[in-house]
Amino acid sequence: MDIALTLRTPSGLAPSAAGTEIDALATLLQQACLPTPPSPADARALAVLGQGHWVAAGRSPFDEKAPSHAMWLVARGCMTMGGVGGEGHRQPLRSFQHGQWLDVANAWLGLAIVERCVADVDSMLYAFPIAEVEALCRRRPSVARVLLSLLARHVRESAQNAQQLLTKDALARCATWLLDALPATADGTTVVLAQRKSTVASQIGTSPETFSRTLRRLREMGAIDVKGARIFVRDATTLHRLAMP
Repeated sequence: MDIALTLRTPSGLAPSAAGTEIDALATLLQQACLPTPPSPADARALAVLGQGHWVAAGRSPFDEKAPSHAMWLVARGCMTMGGVGGEGHRQPLRSFQHGQWLDVANAWLGLAIVERCVADVDSMLYAFPIAEVEALCRRRPSVARVLLSLLARHVRESAQNAQQLLTKDALARCATWLLDALPATADGTTVVLAQRKSTVASQIGTSPETFSRTLRRLREMGAIDVKGARIFVRDATTLHRLAMP
């Protein structure tokens, strides 16, 4: 297993975030739990548990064969999770960037994360040890309600993604992906491809060639412009229409 972390202590886990880092992490946690964020006090209490991990590009933050003992949140960079195909080749399925939860479920079950997880670029993650999170939930039931809502949304999103693959063609899935990416952008109109096209293509269940052809078709329809790694949305109404099943 190719695992490499740049840790702030040699013990294997970084110390709990301190000072202004706690405040920054608390703000990130509120964003990551939308639309039902924790209160500022609850977010700060959860942030105190955060353990920072630097993960070098091409490496994994944990041993996928070992039981998970923490919830993982991406603070910087980009992580990709996927299965392992023929001859051990990784098949990218989903990417996770700033403010997205990498895994929130497996630690509660004491199970290993079944997908390969690799950093696309040097990345910063926070681990929240599940034993400490559980103790916090007992002290603060409002934190438990936030995390239950978070888990429920992830279950719903998984079901929706499975349905999309069955009911939507590549054009509709690409339009949906663009619309989903817009809220996280700075200006609400520009999507920056932070990962390879092959990774995005796998996320929406198509090939890199089909993804490129679909972007070209959307450009010809006047819905988007593409310049390098930037996709400019010109007609969101058309994207909404195409995204409908």
